Amino acid sequence: MTTAVNWCDILKFDGFGGGREIASEVRLNCPEFTGEDIYGNRFNIGAAQATISQDYVEGLIRKETTPVDVFRDVNEGVRTSKGEYERTLFKLYNAGSYVRYDRALIDRDKARGARLMEAEATRVLENAIRTLGTQFFYGGVEGSGASKKGFQGLQKFVGDDFVLDAGGSWGGTSALTSAYFVRFNEVDGVSWLFGRDGRFYLSDVVEKDVPDPSDPEKTIPVYQQFLEFYPGFGYFSKYAAVRVANVDVSTAATPGGISSTAFTDEHILVALEKFKGARPDALFMSRKAGILLAASRRPTIEISGTTISTGSVALPSEVYGVPILYTDSLVENEKAWSTESV
Repeated sequence: MTTAVNWCDILKFDGFGGGREIASEVRLNCPEFTGEDIYGNRFNIGAAQATISQDYVEGLIRKETTPVDVFRDVNEGVRTSKGEYERTLFKLYNAGSYVRYDRALIDRDKARGARLMEAEATRVLENAIRTLGTQFFYGGVEGSGASKKGFQGLQKFVGDDFVLDAGGSWGGTSALTSAYFVRFNEVDGVSWLFGRDGRFYLSDVVEKDVPDPSDPEKTIPVYQQFLEFYPGFGYFSKYAAVRVANVDVSTAATPGGISSTAFTDEHILVALEKFKGARPDALFMSRKAGILLAASRRPTIEISGTTISTGSVALPSEVYGVPILYTDSLVENEKAWSTESV
């Protein structure tokens, strides 16, 4: 049994103080998880699904819908509209990490030690979320840095028909990345999935003696806690996401050489058309991809009164009403995408 609940209600950090929203605990740029990037750009991450009674979530992936004529004459029947779905199971995965503190650091100043323990636990939580961000985009992709033991991500789920080639090629000084339009919901979008009612649980503090890595004959007295959670990822429709691949951001490193054609609104318009009228909730990209998009929008000249000057660049925050979220999870060393490489 699964229950769809509000994102902020389930994603709690049961650590110091217990039950606080994760987004208020961490300072990292992972908006696909927190719903907000470092520039304050936000989107409605909507509902996630939590399960407490099983280690998987059953899903139906919408493949296609067959339209029918809804009009009819008197005494004439109508056809049945049919939706094509694929039944699947989305697995929940085991995830966790130990947090250890040398007891000498904690005990000699209890007040400072408590602050140190909280800071270290938050660091471990942030590391876990960074891992989830990488998995969200690259899970199942060989050599991407994503864990082989975790769930599959967008790059594996998005079909060839929903990938747009921005034209960058791999090799030399190129630096390829992708941008993703994503819909978030548990019916025909994507959804984070979590066991244990969505909680990130930090265990009680216990005393341990652990081997000294520099001398196995010695032990270090520590306080130890364990952070555990059970994440998964659901992809419920082939229309859930569109990828713009092969965006070459190599020119975005120096102000004088920024390309105005590598990533443009034209790429975005073609990508949006693939949703067949549905509206994505967010567009995720790296900051350098944002610089390229800004450069493509810069006018050749700008006229103010009788003065002609060159146009300025502003990092875009939205595109056709869809918020842009800048994430550190999208890397800039992707392999070139082609239909032959998939």
